[in-house]
Amino acid sequence: MDIKFKAQKNEGDFKVIVAVPDVTGKLVGYHLFHSAKDIEHSDQKKVGICSSVLAWDVEQNPIQGIDIAGFHTGWQDFFIHYNLQSVRNLNWLENTLFVMGELCDASGNPISVSPYQVLKNQITKLGEAGYTAYVATELEFYLVRKQESETLVAEKRHDYRVDHYTNSFSPFFDQLCMSLEKTGIKVESWQSEWGVGQWEVNLSPGSPLQVAESHLLFKLAVTDVASQYGYKANFMAKPFSNQVGSSCHTHISLKDNQNNKIFFDETQKFNMSQEALCAVQGLLSHARDLLPLYASNINSYKRLVAKDFSGHAETWGLDNRTTTCRMIGEDADSLHIEFRLPGADANPYLVLAGVLASVRSGLEEKITPNEPISNDATTDTSLQDFPLSLRNAINGFSESTFVKNEFKDDFVDFYRTHLEHEQFEFDKVVTEWELNRYGD
Repeated sequence: MDIKFKAQKNEGDFKVIVAVPDVTGKLVGYHLFHSAKDIEHSDQKKVGICSSVLAWDVEQNPIQGIDIAGFHTGWQDFFIHYNLQSVRNLNWLENTLFVMGELCDASGNPISVSPYQVLKNQITKLGEAGYTAYVATELEFYLVRKQESETLVAEKRHDYRVDHYTNSFSPFFDQLCMSLEKTGIKVESWQSEWGVGQWEVNLSPGSPLQVAESHLLFKLAVTDVASQYGYKANFMAKPFSNQVGSSCHTHISLKDNQNNKIFFDETQKFNMSQEALCAVQGLLSHARDLLPLYASNINSYKRLVAKDFSGHAETWGLDNRTTTCRMIGEDADSLHIEFRLPGADANPYLVLAGVLASVRSGLEEKITPNEPISNDATTDTSLQDFPLSLRNAINGFSESTFVKNEFKDDFVDFYRTHLEHEQFEFDKVVTEWELNRYGD
């Protein structure tokens, strides 16, 4: 690697963040120090990390009932295996490199239920079927002012506008985009979104593992750079009751073994190949059972209840933002599926694993969807909506034959335990809404 900065004074060592994604989509790991020789001529390395990283909730409270970690196992170490040949320069942090690792047990076997491994397995299955995925995640988030009781940075909507308000944020976004670019993450565009103080950033597409890593580093960069400007970034799916939710629209197209994109066929209706239609149907038919991968916590479902451009039932359309699957593009290079269910709070490794499994299943089943919807899909009450609460979504996920076949019982049991813990923690809380509504 061509190191872009000088070594720190700590005996010529470089600071390297070595991390893995936890279940909630947060990065966990270490700030380590390695010499330039290590970085230039590295073999595989490993560092121990407590198994709690896969057995806690978003507030790092231990979850009871996790087979692979807990008091019953003595909270043993897992190991992050990593290779310094693949380091990135985190340009927004001073003299800091980053490398994504793989979580393994003491014998060097990958932890099968870790989000990284779950996605890696689905990539392998798709490859064995003869396809390669090309994906992108499109994230929305809110900015609030840290020193003013976390008030929104705007007083009214500026969606898509180029005006004094959006221009005033250019210094923040210029630094963010420049830093990401030097980290190897290309930003295609940024804009003010429909929510008051809401923003959207589009990153370039790539391979699933590359995109999932860039997704988490993007969120890290946004929160770090925002703090420098006196802001706090909020990636909740529905942070404000009176504002639109934040999405993680997920884009996918496929290539065959000859590296040809396979969704476009100008001889067919809508210029969509049979493979494209089957991929759409796969996403729709399995979305109900896989919903906890796309909406993983209590707040995630507030966005779905509000129908904040988050899809509705098993619907698809041509450039229709009210449907669950939106087809975009007009030629072989650009035609792809935009899957609108996932929220900005989702773990990209699990989202992409669900998307790849669904698309591959659709190709194998060779079932095409109903006609596309051209009007407002959310007004069709004849369609059965997706579960609108985490409790209901857990049931479908846990009982699904498809989910068990694709992700195996160990992951289904592991993830169900996480989800049920989250539901139980919420059920114990008396909310402000209850106090205001029922208090004397």
